[in-house]
Amino acid sequence: MFLSGAPVDDFFRPTLFNYLPVLDALIVSLLWTFGFIIMLNQRLNAEMTEANEQLQIDITQRKQAEAALQESHTKLERIHIIPKRNQVRPRGRGCLSEAF
Repeated sequence: MFLSGAPVDDFFRPTLFNYLPVLDALIVSLLWTFGFIIMLNQRLNAEMTEANEQLQIDITQRKQAEAALQESHTKLERIHIIPKRNQVRPRGRGCLSEAF
């Protein structure tokens, strides 16, 4: 504008045309901020749901593993491979001392 010789005496005057870039930047930054917060909230909710589902799967698998372990322990007790939990072993000489 300076080089064309146009009058520039009202270049910095507070008119609507001069307020538009400031208002535009304010509105756009506000919308970007709200969009970011909403996007972050959705992502955190998705991660929490996924972690909760994985925790439920882990709990179910642990219960199944404990049941299988208890069942195998019971089978071994029945065939006398391992002593029962409340059974007291006799004191005295051990199996190695009986060999000598």
